[in-house]
Amino acid sequence: MSHKRRPASGPKESAPAAEQIRRLKKLYALSMMLSGDPLDVFKSIAQMIGEIFGVSAVCLSEIRGDQLRFLSVYENGAVTLDAGSCPLAVTPCATVEKSKDFRVYDRVTERFPDARFLKDRHAYAYCGSPALGSDGKVLAVTCLLDSKPHEFSDEDRELLRIFGQRIGMEIERRRLLEERERGEREIQKLSRIVEQSPCAIVITDTDGVIEYVSPKFLEVTGYSAQEVIGRTPAILKSGMTPADKYEELWRRITAGHEWRGDLLNRKKSGDLYWARENISPIRDARGEITHFLAIEEDTTEQRRIEDRLRDIQKMEAIGQLAGGMAHDFNNLLTVMMGNLESIIERTQADPRLRAYAESALSSATRAADLTRKLLAVSRRQPLRPETIDAEMLVSDLTGMLQATLRTDIRIRTLIPRGLWQAYADPGQVEAALLNIAMNARDAMPNGGTLTVELANVRLDAAESRKHADARSGDYLMIAVTDTGAGMPPEVAARAFEPFFTTKEPGKGTGLGLSTVHGFARQSGGFAEIETERGAGTTVRIYLPRTVARELAPAGG
Repeated sequence: MSHKRRPASGPKESAPAAEQIRRLKKLYALSMMLSGDPLDVFKSIAQMIGEIFGVSAVCLSEIRGDQLRFLSVYENGAVTLDAGSCPLAVTPCATVEKSKDFRVYDRVTERFPDARFLKDRHAYAYCGSPALGSDGKVLAVTCLLDSKPHEFSDEDRELLRIFGQRIGMEIERRRLLEERERGEREIQKLSRIVEQSPCAIVITDTDGVIEYVSPKFLEVTGYSAQEVIGRTPAILKSGMTPADKYEELWRRITAGHEWRGDLLNRKKSGDLYWARENISPIRDARGEITHFLAIEEDTTEQRRIEDRLRDIQKMEAIGQLAGGMAHDFNNLLTVMMGNLESIIERTQADPRLRAYAESALSSATRAADLTRKLLAVSRRQPLRPETIDAEMLVSDLTGMLQATLRTDIRIRTLIPRGLWQAYADPGQVEAALLNIAMNARDAMPNGGTLTVELANVRLDAAESRKHADARSGDYLMIAVTDTGAGMPPEVAARAFEPFFTTKEPGKGTGLGLSTVHGFARQSGGFAEIETERGAGTTVRIYLPRTVARELAPAGG
């Protein structure tokens, strides 16, 4: 293959040669005007080179690691984009990359037999022109292939070098665009993660001024973004977290360490909530702290459930202890009461002795009633469950309640149609409602309204998790509401505890509501209390629905 240098101009230059140079310069000027998507530029350049040099094929081939990627291939008057790839090492382009210079080969297919793209195009002649990047590395190789011998002059090389400069620029531009697109995708992905995170996220500057809050933060705290951005997290202080805890937090994160802990915060509404915080510094490329990142999890509900579970465990322990003692004591009382009844029968002639025996029997009967309550607390009392018609039971009980309560207390019932049936001991249901009514009476010393409400309630898995001792399913709910003074939170939290009472000594055993709770759980349901200072109290009993017994024929 000949590589004779042709003079660029001179008196001996022929007219056709001068015309060829002018045509090449015109095409070069046109190539420099190309713009738009890099692939479109590669397509146009490949076509221009193919038409200028009259070769069989032109391959603009980008070097990506150990692979040669064909960006555009011109052959048979058409251009194909993204035409595949092959290993770089088996191609003559590897020698171009190594030398960073032109390489021209005859019988190229014989020299590089494993280069499939050469075989497919029956290449005989090869000219490889490097496209350099701004750092001097070879980014791509322009391969000119011909099925017959082809001469490439110095002017040809110069033109290919100029095209190579443009190709290098476009590849760098394309890589920058790809990098930017990847960065944008990463940012979008991270943004979606932050926006959809179940945790609240806050970003502040090094002075603690809030620059960003996630939607979850706004949902939990009730603030809008405009209300918190530009302020500090101090707006969440409840006044119930020790100051030294905040000092330790600030000392650690400004020293470049992570801080983890629980804070009792205040929402915009004034409600308190527990937050498990994970606060860490954000550093720039030089390692300097530029921001602080706080990831906050609302643990209020989790704490409530944990507290409820601890209360249940405590009540279980007390109940088991009381139940064991009550069982043994009840056996002793049975013997004592039997003997006292025998004494009463045999002291008909001695009124004084008979009165003593009757007084002792009365005390023993009250003691037996107390043991039954203790057994109810421990869920060891014998039950006689049956399918109950709650509407009829409450209607019958209303008259008893009216006679038991004071005349300044009005009784109201809310009984809808289509109530489900429940399977429980009707006597214990009545006793539970009477217990609640007695507490309600004491809570309304100046009179008020006692409301007994029945309702069908269906708890799904999410709802049942709100109640530490509840399971999902259908329940018949019996609610008793008074218009009394209500209870403060610390009293309501202990209302179901055995022996807990706010009454004066001698005026209450502290077993009323605890027996209600024990009966509900022994029946497969649960009980809950809702109260607010000055707004009355509601006690709800949930008894499992009995579908099978509702459908069973009478006497079946």
